[in-house]
Amino acid sequence: MNPAKLDCRIEIGQNKSIKNPETKLNEMVWVPFHSCWAERYEPTGRALFEAAVSHLENEVFFNIRPKDGITPGMLLKYKGEEYTIGPVRYGTRKKNLTSLQCRRVD
Repeated sequence: MNPAKLDCRIEIGQNKSIKNPETKLNEMVWVPFHSCWAERYEPTGRALFEAAVSHLENEVFFNIRPKDGITPGMLLKYKGEEYTIGPVRYGTRKKNLTSLQCRRVD
C-alpha cells in the first residue's frame, strides 16, 4: 500500500432525524461516523466494461484504510458533494484497503 495515493479527505456519516427542542419539528442532521484519507479512482479498462454492463459507469470508487462499521446506505462527503455508499469490499491481508463503491446523490 502506498500511503501517498491516499490524497482525498472524505467524511463518512449519516443523516439522522432529530427533534428540534425549540420548534418541536424533526430536522435532518448530519452525524459524522469516520473521517479519513482516501484514494479516489474511476474504473478503467476491463473494470469500465464490466461496470457498463451493470450500468455503473457513473459510479466513483474510493479506497480507504480498513474501518469496521461502514455499511451500504451510509453517506460519504467529498469536496462538498454527497455520495451514497453501495457495496463495501474489504481487501485481503496483502492488499489492506477497503473499497467503497459510491453513487452521487442528486
